[in-house]
Amino acid sequence: MHKKLDVWSRRQFLATLFSAGAFAKAGTLAEPDSLLFPEQDKKGFSILQGMTDETSAQFTVVLPKKSVWTVQILDAHGQAAGTTSMRIVDRPFSNHAVYKLSVEGLRLGVNYRLRVLNFKGGIQDERDFATLDLSPRAVRLAFASCMCDHLHRDDVWWKFEQQEPEMAFFLGDSVYGDRPGFWTVRKADPEQLWNRYVATRNRVAFYFQRRLVPALATWDDHDFGGNNVYGNYRFKEDSRQVFETFFAQEERPSLQKGPGVARRFSAFGADFFLLDGRTYRDGWDGANSRVLGAVQEEWLFPAIRSKPTWLLNGSVFYGAYTGKDSFEGQYRNDFKAFIEKVKRSEGLVCFGSGDVHFSEIMDIEEAQLGYKTFEMVSSSMHSYTFPGHEWRFTNARRRVSTSSHNFTLYEGEFGTAEINGVISSFSAGSQEFRTPVRVKR
Repeated sequence: MHKKLDVWSRRQFLATLFSAGAFAKAGTLAEPDSLLFPEQDKKGFSILQGMTDETSAQFTVVLPKKSVWTVQILDAHGQAAGTTSMRIVDRPFSNHAVYKLSVEGLRLGVNYRLRVLNFKGGIQDERDFATLDLSPRAVRLAFASCMCDHLHRDDVWWKFEQQEPEMAFFLGDSVYGDRPGFWTVRKADPEQLWNRYVATRNRVAFYFQRRLVPALATWDDHDFGGNNVYGNYRFKEDSRQVFETFFAQEERPSLQKGPGVARRFSAFGADFFLLDGRTYRDGWDGANSRVLGAVQEEWLFPAIRSKPTWLLNGSVFYGAYTGKDSFEGQYRNDFKAFIEKVKRSEGLVCFGSGDVHFSEIMDIEEAQLGYKTFEMVSSSMHSYTFPGHEWRFTNARRRVSTSSHNFTLYEGEFGTAEINGVISSFSAGSQEFRTPVRVKR
């Protein structure tokens, strides 16, 4: 007994160094299965609800290949609902396959159930879900990034679930494809990428919540294939295929595909651009290096309309103060030209990003776009951090911040010419900050 207590003491000490957040009490949980944090055993299978609107929903379900599975969509009365199309994607070296479902003919206000049956017809898993009203209205949107499975913790996802967001945006590093082990870092080939996606999907608690929350995603370097990798990454096309297999964001009227993994999601009176900051990024080699690339910018700027617009990227936009991997910091000329194009656009723009393993709200001065706006950085759910991590950098634009394992939540609405709401940060144990945001010309 004494030896076990000593082990937990060391783990708690390390957890404090890495998380700066609340440590879940071991006594109420199963034996830990991540490096530092106790976790409950996962029941059922890894299920993601992706692109969802008023009449349809998309899903990915990660299932063992050792059996034959049936996936059903049922209404509140237990009757088959909607029209389902499905395809199965697998790899010969993997023991898991991804079942990709698209369901049409659903209705608002109905509580549906996704059910997984084995070859005998026995129920192996079931989840509740609903469609999503995309009309202009007040909304609760969650943002999260940097989900290293080796540091995974259930408790921050429990807090996420308690806040009841209507949908989520994952802002990169949802999978650490270049970390086959906690201490092993290796740029990913296609097999390693696939296996890392499977391992992450089979651990992260978000994919095991009883009630599914629709999520859309973009990537950053670690889920692209390696730390700070750029567009010259040998396996970038393989990486895109893996990313689009495990996420569920095929085109719909309100979801348009852009270059790479970029998407434009139109909902709640706003446009959300999930930008691809890796596929077209140049290695930093001087004044002409670019982040989004000509192809992506030629898609982006004509698509920005006269309405509230959230530009979402894996790495920080206004991050020169870190002296590290950011648009403003490493690609100054490109960033200056990019911001000038944003300024000339008709959109009312704010920014969102991840990557840096702390969350903050930055006030962006009027000189940048011709009106005051903000950047929300949301990082990390469970990755490498320590107390006061953000204070290593002096940031004159910083309003509030936290280095705890956390996610952010936007509660508000998007008017015809206004963004008006509140952004909060939540760690496993507390609300880290809460601050109003307003953008208006």
